[in-house]
Amino acid sequence: MEIIIEQEELLQKSKEFKLFSGPVLTRIFNKTGVAGYEIGTLGSAGLLKYKDRFFVVTAKHVVTLNNELIPLADIVIPYQYQGGTKALTLLKQAVDSDRDIAIFEVAQTSAEFMEQEQNNCFLEDGLIYEDPLGYFEKKCNVVFLHGISKQETELDYDAYVVDMTTTPYTTFIDRVDEASERIVLMADVDGTNEFGQPGHPLPDFSGMSGSFAYSYQREDTENPFRLLGILSNGNKEAGFLWVIPISEAVEILEKEFFSN
Repeated sequence: MEIIIEQEELLQKSKEFKLFSGPVLTRIFNKTGVAGYEIGTLGSAGLLKYKDRFFVVTAKHVVTLNNELIPLADIVIPYQYQGGTKALTLLKQAVDSDRDIAIFEVAQTSAEFMEQEQNNCFLEDGLIYEDPLGYFEKKCNVVFLHGISKQETELDYDAYVVDMTTTPYTTFIDRVDEASERIVLMADVDGTNEFGQPGHPLPDFSGMSGSFAYSYQREDTENPFRLLGILSNGNKEAGFLWVIPISEAVEILEKEFFSN
């Protein structure tokens, strides 16, 4: 039986989703080695707690410059701590170029410092959707996104301040591409804002790559959002966004961090 979800419900859930997903969203920077411009902006990422260990998950192309993987020591993921700024301590990275996935393990102490400032900033693995490629056919076509657009990120190099505006975005699945095993989402130039006003211009999706995409579990009133995948790339002029199923990241986690 087909179930119609009214716009009012989606607007309300979008507001709830913004609060739920905001703490899990982060921005990745890199050390440039250029005097006066020491930090460069890369893309978005999600924070995940998997089997009691802490990880940053993103798209591989986010941490690639000039076709070269950025060294682990040059990756910077800042967070606020006791009125100042610290950077997460990264222990190890695992990269799969074919799947466009990069995963960084975070030192437990560093993750705990971050969580002291903001609870629930690492998404629990119990909220991973187990069959992302089957979601469209078996469950629903609604997908919630939350990333940080490059267009909405400003660096003040003199004051060492980064000003970022996040972009929560609710959209729908167009199809599941069987050849690439990617979830293809609809993307528009304009959308409806949280107050129900149409024609609201959307920022460019550049910079949102690496952020998490979530499914909608309508029947679960306590936890209606589940981790569906990682935003790989997209173009609002072309009208589509592509999502990497989170199951592929789980396979890399198991192989690279838990196989022994």
